[in-house]
Amino acid sequence: MQQFAVAMLATLATDLHRKAARQPRCERRDGGFAGMMNYLILAAGLALFGVAHAGHEFPFYPSFYPQEITVEALDARAAAQRLAKGTLHVYAGGEIAVKADAGKTGSVSSLGGYVDATFDRGAPQFAERAARCAAAPS
Repeated sequence: MQQFAVAMLATLATDLHRKAARQPRCERRDGGFAGMMNYLILAAGLALFGVAHAGHEFPFYPSFYPQEITVEALDARAAAQRLAKGTLHVYAGGEIAVKADAGKTGSVSSLGGYVDATFDRGAPQFAERAARCAAAPS
């Protein structure tokens, strides 16, 4: 898009220069500069139009900022209140009665991801690797 706008600008400037060169100075119309400025503004607008829409997306993806994710323990009542206010994004627990817009809330049976489980190796029951593997959910 930019190349097209630059080529169009060059063509318009060349055409205006040729027209002005063919007319004697006394017969030239006033406003030649204003006409050329109109073409320049149009070409610049077309050139910038392509740049403004060149793959710009929403710049914030919450999952890419793990430092912004907070995990805290809440009871079902507090979770319901915070979900209704919009200050809580996820609640992992039993069912809660949410007094929020049904279109904005939903439930899933599984997060469908990986769980990183860490065991205290100092605890006697998790001292051996086999015991830790047996205790981890599959």
